[in-house]
Amino acid sequence: MPKTKKTLYQTALQAAVPFPFYYVAIFGLSPVIFLLFRVLYILHHAVPLSTSTNSTSITSTISELYSLILISIGLSILGYILTSTIVPGIASRLLKHVPGLSGVDIGKRGLGGPTDGQPVAESLGIVPGTVFLIVLTLTATFARVGGSEMSVRLQQSDFNVAILSITFAVLLGLVDDLVDLKWREKLIVGAVMALPLVGSYSGPTSVILPKQLRFLIAVDPAQEHVELTTFGNILETFVDIDRRAHGSLIDLGPWYLVFMFALVIFCTNAINIYAGINGIEAGQTYVTGCGVAVMNLLELLWRGPIG
Repeated sequence: MPKTKKTLYQTALQAAVPFPFYYVAIFGLSPVIFLLFRVLYILHHAVPLSTSTNSTSITSTISELYSLILISIGLSILGYILTSTIVPGIASRLLKHVPGLSGVDIGKRGLGGPTDGQPVAESLGIVPGTVFLIVLTLTATFARVGGSEMSVRLQQSDFNVAILSITFAVLLGLVDDLVDLKWREKLIVGAVMALPLVGSYSGPTSVILPKQLRFLIAVDPAQEHVELTTFGNILETFVDIDRRAHGSLIDLGPWYLVFMFALVIFCTNAINIYAGINGIEAGQTYVTGCGVAVMNLLELLWRGPIG
């Protein structure tokens, strides 16, 4: 039987993804699932060391956190089901009623694949964005009414800031699809989205300088009394350098908010720049989300639910 010749599309697809995509999804999610079960196991088997009032409060906090994580898992699964169900229907309606609000997957164009040249509906990010806002709002509600201990430790203002920032992102993303903003205008859009986060930030403003760069600040970081370099003295006119930490700790003060502003603008555009190549934008968001989940779970394991 003659061997079927592969098309250019099949060859390119096999070279780019030599195994099914769900393998990548499972591989990325596996450390999240492992750490999540580890955290749940520790919380479920946590035993108080004494019967004091403080120990009772800690036990109540652990119990409420355990319940909140289970609720969050349930809401996340529900959000995934809703998104997977709604997106195809919204996509077909957009292609039918708003044909101008569509694009072409430039990653597969000209390869002779089954979807080569077919229009792809845009502005579908509003669906998972809206579902995520609903899930986040319900999580905040359960955290507030679920118990007194968790309502004290989880500030409602933190949830409100996150909800407001994500709402800005969803709306401004929709505006971008509707009016086709230029790249210099997208920088302003990212700055507007960062306003709630920057305006409400009240945390630490210090950064730890990597060991490889400390020679730029201190002449000899190993000495007890650190002497700053010329660059370090110039830098100290703008920021506060902790000499007791041998130049490794720098308090940026108001400049930290400028750093946050620039970071938000960079991150949003670093994701958005791949929007024309279908799959890459969502793929790196998935990897980033798994990384954030792993870091949060590791911090919960290291510091504990009370830390």
